Amino acid sequence: MTRKRIALLVGVALAPLLAGAIMALVDVWRNASFFVTTRDAHVAARIVNAQAPAAGQVGQYLVRVGDVVEEGAVVAWMSGPARVRLNVRAPLAGTVLNLPTDEGAAIGAGQPVVTIGDLDHLWIVANVEEARARLLRRGQQAEVRIEAAGMTLAGTVEEITPATQSALAGAGGQAQRQAAAGTNRNTSAATTRPAQTVAVRISLELPEPGGTAGATAAGQDPAQPLYPGMTAEVKIGVR
Repeated sequence: MTRKRIALLVGVALAPLLAGAIMALVDVWRNASFFVTTRDAHVAARIVNAQAPAAGQVGQYLVRVGDVVEEGAVVAWMSGPARVRLNVRAPLAGTVLNLPTDEGAAIGAGQPVVTIGDLDHLWIVANVEEARARLLRRGQQAEVRIEAAGMTLAGTVEEITPATQSALAGAGGQAQRQAAAGTNRNTSAATTRPAQTVAVRISLELPEPGGTAGATAAGQDPAQPLYPGMTAEVKIGVR
């Protein structure tokens, strides 16, 4: 077999590998140039506690986790001063997320009795690296994948919030405390600027107009609701 024939066979064998490598590099370049992505994201909602109107004991819960309640509905009653029965009312319409206190437990005035979330109006909070966040603008379209719910939703960038000075000060203070305790022997490491992220608020387009948290896009499992705290992967188009 001649060298020319051997070179031809080697070239034919390597061609698919080279083509695959080129396609992978093009895909990486395209994602870096046209999209900003992050897996550091979660579902968020307005969450409010129904609070004890006075000090006393929780008498009975009238709701369970997952129940939908109207604003002003009585969600529990408690025994207040002089054993007066007091009603605990929902401060907003929404879904019961947590019952943080046991029946019969003693609580003080203002302590949470029932935690309620507005799951009809959800959004995403995504933390994006500071350098990549410079590419973001309000109104950009996003694709949000929520693996736990088995759904992919469309979204829109609504707000971009840089890290606060207090957060930066806290990070620096932690490094100083570590150095003082002897846990960080390297002076340069103690003064290294921590990685910064920018919080991005993304509105969600639920599949049904005015849909609930349990609504899903066509072909997806409708039995999987969305809840605050679910992790998400976000891909924002910047070109």
